[in-house]
Amino acid sequence: NFLDMEAPLGWHQPAGTTAPSGGAAAGFRLVKSVEVPSTEGPAQARLAATSEVEDPDHTVYVSQFAISPSLPPQIGAAAQMSEILASADSSYSICLFSRQTLDIVGKVEGHAGPITHLSFSPYSPTILWSSSTDHTIRCWDLRSQQAVATLSAAAEIYSFDMAGDVLAAGVKEQVVFWDLRRIETTKTPLVTFDSSHTEDVTRVRFHPHVANKLFTGSVDGLLCVFDINQPVEDDALLTVLPIDEAINTFGFVGPTGAGVYTLSSDQTLSLWNIDECAELAKLKNVQQKLADRMKIDYCIDCHYDTLTNQLYLFTGTNDGDVGIVLVDATTGLQPGYLLQGGHKAVVRCVDYDAKNRALVTGGEDTRISLWSLS
Repeated sequence: NFLDMEAPLGWHQPAGTTAPSGGAAAGFRLVKSVEVPSTEGPAQARLAATSEVEDPDHTVYVSQFAISPSLPPQIGAAAQMSEILASADSSYSICLFSRQTLDIVGKVEGHAGPITHLSFSPYSPTILWSSSTDHTIRCWDLRSQQAVATLSAAAEIYSFDMAGDVLAAGVKEQVVFWDLRRIETTKTPLVTFDSSHTEDVTRVRFHPHVANKLFTGSVDGLLCVFDINQPVEDDALLTVLPIDEAINTFGFVGPTGAGVYTLSSDQTLSLWNIDECAELAKLKNVQQKLADRMKIDYCIDCHYDTLTNQLYLFTGTNDGDVGIVLVDATTGLQPGYLLQGGHKAVVRCVDYDAKNRALVTGGEDTRISLWSLS
């Protein structure tokens, strides 16, 4: 079986659907598309775009998503929604939408540079955190739509994550920690790890089942694993996985998170067993591997579906099509669905809700699109 999982990964295509053939969309239906409202602000700094936006009048593109936990009934009823979709865009703003309807319900502003990461508090669905290249992490109360705390670093912040009372962030090549219990009295970092990585830390994630284990991915091609119960970096560093490719993003795979995937800047997908420090598969040139079955210009991200025990790769084209590919360590890549008509340019972010069979996509055409799996 795969990555020490209870059940092996396999291709279980939903009944009544077919894999894409001849460019026809299969399975997913476009429910609604909305455009992010434009905001006049500071000069825009593009975030390593894969292609240029076709319409020069569109000055705002979607770069990051975060979905809130379900809102408490009293708050949800007042806002006429149960979940919030927070969307960061190239105007350095964060728009707030109803996850179910894509109706806009608010906006927060304050960053002076591109927003690099969004995350809702694991303890409050109305508290949103954001990081930016402006050297800050901001905490927003969505009830007042105001920033209630700001953490400052010495350089650009590319990613962060929270577990318990600890917030960890990738600040250039460093990993910086804050104690969230103390931020009302001091904004000084708790500790900084500065010797494990030599280049920008692009992704920081706590293990979903072992809260004291922090994983960091970097442009230096290393995926490091730390025990944050150890305050000294040399003691805290448990494992280094040599991915050997600049890491854009990574995530956990399997019911217990025994595996990890990484996506690199050259579109290489790697699969690893964490405990054994063993590379299970390295899939290079994803575009070429699927060229005869699905057009792919770039990879967006992966999603591990806990309900079906499957790992999906989301891909895109410069014309705005989104592909969904099943990843299997044994059989490789199998095209699943092709989503067309929701975008006209590069798609930067996706969020898949397996329970409700719904997908949200955001792109450089200013659009956010909601899809439903029929």
